[in-house]
Amino acid sequence: MVARRRDEEHRVATPLELLFDLCFVVAVGQAGVELVSAFADERIGAGLLNYAMVFFAVWWAWMNFTWFASAYDNDDVLYRVTTLVQIAGVLVLAAGVRRAFEEEDYLVVWVGYVIMRVALSSQWFRAARSSRGRHGGPPCGTDAGCWPVRRAGRRCWSRRPGGAPGCSSPWPPAS
Repeated sequence: MVARRRDEEHRVATPLELLFDLCFVVAVGQAGVELVSAFADERIGAGLLNYAMVFFAVWWAWMNFTWFASAYDNDDVLYRVTTLVQIAGVLVLAAGVRRAFEEEDYLVVWVGYVIMRVALSSQWFRAARSSRGRHGGPPCGTDAGCWPVRRAGRRCWSRRPGGAPGCSSPWPPAS
C-alpha cells in the first residue's frame, strides 16, 4: 500500500467509494426522519440530542475513511472487502437509529460504529506495515496503534518522558 504523493493531482471517486457515501447518506437520512418524528411528538430536546450523537458517529466514521482513502490510493481486493465491511457497519448503525431515538438504546448504533472503526483500523495497520521505515520517522501506524489505546483511556500519552513507545505526546515531557 503506497501513500499518494502530496503533489499528485486529484483523483475521482471509485464506484465503491460512491456506494460507501450513499450508505452514509442512508444513515443520516434515517436520523433525519427520526428527528422530524421527535419534533412532531414534541420531544425537541431529546430529538436534537439523539440526532447530534448519531450524526457525529456517522460523520466521524465517514470523515476518517475519506481521509484514509485520500492518503492511500489503493483498490485491491483486501481494500474492497474491508470497505464493504465498513459499509455493513454503517448499515448496522442505520438500523439502530430508530431504537436510539425511541428507546435511547444505542447498542446497535454502537455495534455498527465499532464494526466501521475496527475495519478502518485494520486498513491503517496495513498501511503501517507497508510503509514502515520509508520516511525516516515513525510509521503511519502510530495512529493506528494508538487509536484503540486512546479510546480505552488515553493510555498512549503517559506522563513519563517521551510518552508510550511508538506514540507521540502533544504535551512537553514531565520533569
